[in-house]
Amino acid sequence: MTSGARADISRPPSGLEIFNDRVFRKLSMAGAVFTLILVAWIVVSIARVAAPAVQTYGFSPLTGTTWDANRAQFGILPAIWGTLYSSILGLIIGTIFGLAIAIFLLSVALFLFAVTLFLFAIALGLILIRL
Repeated sequence: MTSGARADISRPPSGLEIFNDRVFRKLSMAGAVFTLILVAWIVVSIARVAAPAVQTYGFSPLTGTTWDANRAQFGILPAIWGTLYSSILGLIIGTIFGLAIAIFLLSVALFLFAVTLFLFAIALGLILIRL
């Protein structure tokens, strides 16, 4: 392969491609900044609403394990751990099923699709021959 053949394949980007790339970069950066601002706004809004409860009870509800409304003890640590455990378990099960389905689609379903396509082609051929 000569350098002349490579020159035919590669070329510098056109003005329109450079412009499109710059617009895409600016829009991507604007979307990222907007997302960060939105998340910060949500955190500040939640903190503002939760401030009275934090002033009254402190952060002990996050580490407490007893929920007794009569004695004003509100512990949500078991609920937090339960949420984390069920989320991790869901991720593990989802990953296992996802990999199993991917392997199935790659091996078995591709073969079944090819056989189905072959049978369809034969059936179509038979129909066209009768016409």
